Amino acid sequence: METEDMLDHIDSVAKVAGRLEELITEGRPLTIDEIHATALINSLPSDWINCISSLMNQPHISAEQVAMALRISSTKAKHQAKKSSSFNSSN
Repeated sequence: METEDMLDHIDSVAKVAGRLEELITEGRPLTIDEIHATALINSLPSDWINCISSLMNQPHISAEQVAMALRISSTKAKHQAKKSSSFNSSN
């Protein structure tokens, strides 16, 4: 990893930690599932955020919900690419 990339990475992880800290309250400690969901969301490339944007408006998102949305989106993308490839090869 390049030095510049590492500095960006450090800043990015610090922002994630700050967001996680905002979720923690005395009456509502952070769960492993919430950490997992946050890690999944924050690890996504920007072009994948749209597939989970509807989940972002919910008060609680489980890691399973995020993973399911990503699996569905991935399957659709593969199907679309296959369909597009078949169409192009037939022309």
